[in-house]
Amino acid sequence: MKIPELLAPAGGKEQYIAAVENGADAVYAGGHLFNARMKADNFRPDELKEMIDYGHLRNVKTYIALNTLIDDNSIDRAVSYAGELYSAGADALIIQDLGLGRLIHENYPDLPLHLSTQATVYNIEGVRRAAALGYERVVPARELSLDEIRECCASDTEIEIFVHGALCMCYSGQCQLSRYIGGRSGNRGACAQPCRLPYSSGYPLSPKDICTLDIIPQLVDAGAASFKIEGRMKSPQYVAAVTSIYRKYIDMTLSGDRYRIDEKDRETLLQVFNRGGFMTGYASGDPGSALLSGSSPKNMGVYIGEVRKYNRGLIDVCCTAKPDMGDVLEINSENGRETMTLTYMKQLGSGLIRMGDIRGHVHPGDSVYRIVSKSLSEKMLSSFARPSKKAGISVTLTALEGDTLRLTAVDDLTGISVYVEDGLPVEKAKSKAADEEYIAGQLKKTGDTPFEITECTISADEGVFLAASRLNSARRKLLDKLTQLKAESFRREEITPKIMPFDEPKPSPGLEICAESLASYLNAVSRAKQYENAVPVLPLRECMDNPDIDAVPYLPQVTKGACDIWLRSDFDNIVSFLKKKDKGIYIGNISWIRPFHEAGITVFGDYGLNRTNRFTSSVYIGEGASYCIDSLENASSQTEGAFPLMITEHEMNTDSLTDRMGLRYKVSFDSFSHKTTIRPDEKMPDPERIISLSKDRLVRIYV
Repeated sequence: MKIPELLAPAGGKEQYIAAVENGADAVYAGGHLFNARMKADNFRPDELKEMIDYGHLRNVKTYIALNTLIDDNSIDRAVSYAGELYSAGADALIIQDLGLGRLIHENYPDLPLHLSTQATVYNIEGVRRAAALGYERVVPARELSLDEIRECCASDTEIEIFVHGALCMCYSGQCQLSRYIGGRSGNRGACAQPCRLPYSSGYPLSPKDICTLDIIPQLVDAGAASFKIEGRMKSPQYVAAVTSIYRKYIDMTLSGDRYRIDEKDRETLLQVFNRGGFMTGYASGDPGSALLSGSSPKNMGVYIGEVRKYNRGLIDVCCTAKPDMGDVLEINSENGRETMTLTYMKQLGSGLIRMGDIRGHVHPGDSVYRIVSKSLSEKMLSSFARPSKKAGISVTLTALEGDTLRLTAVDDLTGISVYVEDGLPVEKAKSKAADEEYIAGQLKKTGDTPFEITECTISADEGVFLAASRLNSARRKLLDKLTQLKAESFRREEITPKIMPFDEPKPSPGLEICAESLASYLNAVSRAKQYENAVPVLPLRECMDNPDIDAVPYLPQVTKGACDIWLRSDFDNIVSFLKKKDKGIYIGNISWIRPFHEAGITVFGDYGLNRTNRFTSSVYIGEGASYCIDSLENASSQTEGAFPLMITEHEMNTDSLTDRMGLRYKVSFDSFSHKTTIRPDEKMPDPERIISLSKDRLVRIYV
């Protein structure tokens, strides 16, 4: 059985310590540049070094997220910043942009790279290609089933899976909704979370959080190398609670004991954060409507009772659970939500509790939830208030009469060894001699150092005198020396990066119309006759069903599921068709570029590859693409039309959405691939302008 790593989030120093103290094997964090959670506290360079050392001294790894897309004008800075993290001793970098990953791998080849879930890898083909590009670990899409996780884990590459926390509605890395609405790109670390906002039909884009407590044994059995908790925007208390509970149940699984969940642990997870309950995500199959958070995208807390009476700021509540003074409560009604901190409480009998002070509209029948438990928060804070996580060491003391006192320590995990001697001769005791029990007792007083003595070997002449002050002084010098040497052992020499130029091939100027189907293409052209001479770009299956149409085929940017099964089983027939058409194929995922290229098909890199710099193009051209079109990061409906804003595994029972600002979106579901695409409901771009632009570059319109 593979022992999975427990990987916890840290948006700041307190969260980092909370993760370490509550059982994390590794922590992931972001610095001040190029990470996908730029709104978290994050770490300044000196703080990152401090935390990396803190973790290493306690045998905990630190992974740093550089998981945003990088422009050409930022690539030099990003590579240099990776060098700073390299020399600071980061255990791995988490990368989205494959161009940045390539340059880091070339300049710092011994720095492990993990491919972020935002790189949209979702099948074994993608995992293999990532490994070939130098990634030691892949974080696949959160939409994978247990069988699909198991298939990915069958490779030699480490697989990291999310076990708890927020789930994006869109496949990570493919979302343009935040950027489209407010100019804040999720691929640049600035997502405004428009999926959590209300639409005309409620909250159709807001999933519940994942909780996999019920299937931890199955996930361990699948072979995942790392169990990841989402939450770099969460509080230290959240990190402490979730980390400690998953530590408990991972250890329970590995021990072989009967796997049983304590409902108090489940309630703790609900209390620290939930959006209308939990679900296991897609690991246990398509959750359907159970995916959504329901009437609110915010923390729902834990239900504790119902309002029976309201009078002058006081409410009488029939409680199913007793609150505590200082708890934060929320009263939910048809008219909205009222939040209060419990400052007054009186037992009335028969389960009724009078509470105050309430301001706002409250009515009998309203539900009462505890949003923050004061006692739980205090308990979680106490779990890391005085750090006690330690690394084991073996210590040997030599005290021979007439010779100097010597101490040696060996770190149990790394084997690092240090030695000190005090330079003073060991003498016979005039009264009470030092025995082994006394000596060991003094040496084991490691206090607030990051070490604990797991083995103590004492070689001392009988009847020698060793004062407590002498032993304590030697021990302090020994542990100080070990602390310095162990921290330094993970640091690396600074390297000045070299970035070789790359002359990127570009597509020929022209105009393409990319459509979801032949029907939508014909409808678009009928609305704008000037586009009749544009090159149609249609789904591969549509092209094969309509072989007389002179179109360039494309694969969807996410082929997970039925599309992958079809490509694998019918690959030879598909290749034969493409060779006859001789139009090439657009591919927007890393999984299928090389197979089609090696089969003799001309491949063009599509928008799903998220090309934002020339070095990203170089990676995909190395895989076999002739050229790459740009990511949608700079797309505009005025130029690109109804370009994809989201692609999701969730089937939505509507063909349109309207947001709170009155903007409308088209929603289409493809039953074959089981994917929903959301697009802006926009008119076709101005033909004269587009045709003029297409004389100098390739312009694509999405319909």
